[in-house]
Amino acid sequence: RVHKWGYLGTRAGESLRLGPLPPVPPRTAAADAAIGGAFGNCSAQRATLGYLSSSTRPQMGRFLVTCAGGCVCLRWSAYWQSEVPFPVVDTRADMHNINASVTRTTSFAMLHNGSGGCELRITSLGGEGRLTPLCTS
Repeated sequence: RVHKWGYLGTRAGESLRLGPLPPVPPRTAAADAAIGGAFGNCSAQRATLGYLSSSTRPQMGRFLVTCAGGCVCLRWSAYWQSEVPFPVVDTRADMHNINASVTRTTSFAMLHNGSGGCELRITSLGGEGRLTPLCTS
């Protein structure tokens, strides 16, 4: 068993705010292509958020990922993105009658216009339960 640091929200509407985040590196042609095109003076970076997903904890629910300040968060424009939940993530898992809890991730593009600090917000939407994101990168 591996113990992981994390955050726990117990009420819908609670938010975890991370930031201000460090500046995003200069934009590249590869980054523009990954997010589906150029966005003016914005630079882009991929963000990944890990969270606990469980078939044995019915009290767990959904959370919303948003960005504020000098940045916006967008869904990646890639073939695999349909498998990655964003901006709403449901932590309840249907694992085909297997009792398990696993760490899953969601990824998204963070576009920064260079003005002000970027803040990542994770807001509990409730459902049946709790917000339990584990880590960010």
